[in-house]
Amino acid sequence: MMPVGNPAPSNHYTYFSSPGWTQHSYWAAPLFMEQNVWDKFEGAVIGHQGLINAKNESNAALGDVKLTHDWREVLAGNADVAVVTADCIELMKEMPDECIDYIFTDPPYDASVQYGELSFLWNAWLKEDFRYTEKIVAHEIVRNERQKKPFEVYHALLNNSFQGFHRVLRPERSLTLTFHNPTFKVRNAPVHAGVFAGFDYEHIHHQPLGQVSAKAMMQPFGSAQGDFYLRFAKTAEAPRQMEEITEQRFRVIVIETCRKVIAERAEPTPYTILINQVDPVLAKRGLFGTLQTGLDVKTVLEESIGKDFVLVDAKLGGAAGKLWWFADKIFVARLEQVPLTERVEGTVSRCLQEKGRVTFTEVWDTVAREFPNSLTSDSTSIREALELYGRKVPGGAWMLRDEIRLRLTNHSELIALLAQIGREQRPVARIDDSETARCIGRCDKSFNGARHGFALAEREAGRARV
Repeated sequence: MMPVGNPAPSNHYTYFSSPGWTQHSYWAAPLFMEQNVWDKFEGAVIGHQGLINAKNESNAALGDVKLTHDWREVLAGNADVAVVTADCIELMKEMPDECIDYIFTDPPYDASVQYGELSFLWNAWLKEDFRYTEKIVAHEIVRNERQKKPFEVYHALLNNSFQGFHRVLRPERSLTLTFHNPTFKVRNAPVHAGVFAGFDYEHIHHQPLGQVSAKAMMQPFGSAQGDFYLRFAKTAEAPRQMEEITEQRFRVIVIETCRKVIAERAEPTPYTILINQVDPVLAKRGLFGTLQTGLDVKTVLEESIGKDFVLVDAKLGGAAGKLWWFADKIFVARLEQVPLTERVEGTVSRCLQEKGRVTFTEVWDTVAREFPNSLTSDSTSIREALELYGRKVPGGAWMLRDEIRLRLTNHSELIALLAQIGREQRPVARIDDSETARCIGRCDKSFNGARHGFALAEREAGRARV
């Protein structure tokens, strides 16, 4: 039994599609439908993203890679990859000190997803382990009050795992952790665990979602979109000293950061953009939050409405909602930056002109490189710019619209004509645009005609004065 989707302009659901796979725990849907389990199984095996295609790709990419289930074989040089299912804390106890070159980990995000409980039915169906529930209660690093694992237990287990990471990692090597949670206290937990295990907290990077719904972007108090990547280093020297931040200082940094982000974008800004920028600023300043505080970005911004910021009505991708803007109208009038939306449109237009044919991913990559971090635009804005300046061609790529190309050519010729006029009046006329420079040759005749027209106009004006 699967829940029935609720079709709306902001999503891709139909009455015959199901959003059930996005749920993070078992629940009873008020409106549901039946789905054929064999159709689902067939799709998972021979479908476009099914097991057989995945296996063919992995065989092609890893054909010469030696696989094993014993990690000791990898350390001994007898195998390349070991796939092991085990409790990481218990597994690291068996490993020698400083034997690992790099660690990448994606730990459970507090109580966001109950992986162990969600796998219970699969385990029962496959008859894998009759002590399964006992094992997840004892070994799974997750917050679950029903299992008597409150946040304090979750954080203690997280601390234990980081201490193991630090012991098995070689000196001058790195650990990367991906994490997401809308609550500042929970997002701060892995930072706290890493710092107190002896790691140097080097960097935090925000990775936006590949596709964010316009509705989510327009929520005045939504949640952080995408994931954070945290990089820790095991250094021979003493790690950089981190400082616990007070609530008052946290408020100041949140307001300062949000003001800077909105000023850089020079336009009303989604809440999700603002919330994603606070953690990197704290990391750069060597700060992290105390685990006892309940203060988060949302609370600070709610208190700032009417004083520092206001919520303004806006539309994005067909969805209406609220965006954050400055309350001080005098400060708004002094903003000199061109709105980010217009700058992104210019980049999309230039990308279409220079490359001739581009994919959405190529355009997004160009925009992300030109406008990093808080200036990175969302997928909806980029797609709207592509639809404005481009036309879709077979294969999913985009090419510049003919009418836009014609308009750009006419514009360049007009600039070239004005440059020729300026060159006649002054010794030097600077031409920065190569396309405009090419147009100057085509505009010589036009310029001569314009110069003749100006002479006639001056002559007639002289007669009128006489």
